[in-house]
Amino acid sequence: AVVSTQSTGERLLENTGNFYQKEAQKLYEQNDVSNYMIKVIEKLDEEELRLRKFIHHTSISPCKKECVNKLIADIQDRLLDEYKVMLKDEHVEDLSRLYILIRRLNEGCKKMADIFHDHIFENGKPSIELMARGCTPQEYVDALLVVYRKFTNIVSNNLSNDQNFTDALNRAMTKMVNSTGDTKKYPRSSELLVRHADHILRKVNKNNSLSEIEDQLRNFIDLFKYVEDKDLF
Repeated sequence: AVVSTQSTGERLLENTGNFYQKEAQKLYEQNDVSNYMIKVIEKLDEEELRLRKFIHHTSISPCKKECVNKLIADIQDRLLDEYKVMLKDEHVEDLSRLYILIRRLNEGCKKMADIFHDHIFENGKPSIELMARGCTPQEYVDALLVVYRKFTNIVSNNLSNDQNFTDALNRAMTKMVNSTGDTKKYPRSSELLVRHADHILRKVNKNNSLSEIEDQLRNFIDLFKYVEDKDLF
């Protein structure tokens, strides 16, 4: 029989919270973060089925929220600390699992996305350093593209193209592409991209395959959209 919220709602919610608080502590102590997330995803799916089968429909949402609070929200800070390690070590499956969990929390994805932004920019610093040392346009573009492709793939494959992470990627790339080195000694970012574009276009009338030139132009456009100083173009 379905349990009525009129008679047992508050007690049910309290018992659910107490049970999952103990369950969260036990799971966290007995598992590494990766296995903790796997087990929590399983628990939440099982709880969803149980609630729909046995609990009055008006109690389903509060009970689900209580489960999420105890299993995810209460250890959110620890999970986000581990998230930095996942990014650094490129544990993409764990990134997917954490996203599945954190998106259940208000502002959860925003916090993840802020960390994601900072990590992308850290990965892009070598391209800025290349510019500061006076690199060729091709070297600079190649360095930027490595970062852009890597994190575009993560957003697409592991973060469901969530707008929070798309925005974080765009902000980080904009910051990178518009960073300046020693502009008195070496060309700035926009100048390097101008020279790269000019180099691509000069290939059109030479013996280069059209598909190769199109690929290079697509890559250039991917970076050009982040340039703030477009007057040079």
